[in-house]
Amino acid sequence: MTTLHDLTDRIERVPETERHFGVALDSLSAFLAVNNDGDAGLMIAGEIVGLGRQTIFRDVTILASAHDAMGRVVAVAKDNIGAHGFYEIQAFSMDEYSALLNPAIAKIKIYPCGY
Repeated sequence: MTTLHDLTDRIERVPETERHFGVALDSLSAFLAVNNDGDAGLMIAGEIVGLGRQTIFRDVTILASAHDAMGRVVAVAKDNIGAHGFYEIQAFSMDEYSALLNPAIAKIKIYPCGY
């Protein structure tokens, strides 16, 4: 049996970085699935929107870092968004599986960066 934990309220965005890349991250969600063996998977989804234009000017990687209560990064997931096929909005999702993941994840920081 798998237990699903909604961690959406632990998401933190970095608006300054979003503006630097000319995008906004929207409709974000995060869930942690833990099975009986203790194996865990972090699932993150959302949308990337171009700010004030229909296209983005360069390829962007969306990074998500999961932090424990001591502020340590315990998992990282990423998804690449290509500028060539982007028009106004694009959905993304990323999964990360790690023995260090557990429901005590204190925060999930999500931000864009260059490829």
